[in-house]
Amino acid sequence: MTQMTSFRYQEGFHAPRGLSAETAAIALDDVRKSCGVLTAENVVNAARAKENPLHKAFEWNDNTAAEKYRLQQANQLIRCVVIIEQNEEPYRYFTLAGDKTTKATYLPTSMVISRPDLLQDGLLRLKRELAGSLRSVEELMRVAIKNNPSAAKKLAAVKKTLERANDLLG
Repeated sequence: MTQMTSFRYQEGFHAPRGLSAETAAIALDDVRKSCGVLTAENVVNAARAKENPLHKAFEWNDNTAAEKYRLQQANQLIRCVVIIEQNEEPYRYFTLAGDKTTKATYLPTSMVISRPDLLQDGLLRLKRELAGSLRSVEELMRVAIKNNPSAAKKLAAVKKTLERANDLLG
């Protein structure tokens, strides 16, 4: 992180009260450094301490929140911190790394991009996500063909674009 770096939450994310994106980014990076990997479990465990700035990002009333919900909150928090570097478009500070055979961990996006093995895993994950998006578009097209031909035409164009992107990924 450089001096001109700043953070914000992604659009649409309901930021935890009293937890700035910058504080969250630093605290999440501290968890990654102290634990060796950034996982939702590690974030929740670190955030259990009331003095940890991440504590306020979670629901701690066990009558209303289960551990799985906290893990979901941790994953959402990790994914929603964006880095803003001078004269650059914002991007997610942390990216999911590892393949489907290993436990998901998050690393700084710049680290994932700079390591060919992590980048390859990221591209494979993207290819799987594109396949899921393509299935969703095809599903919508099947319904649109019957009920909304103009929407079906738009969806056909989207499908074609997704197929091209999929082809580019190899």
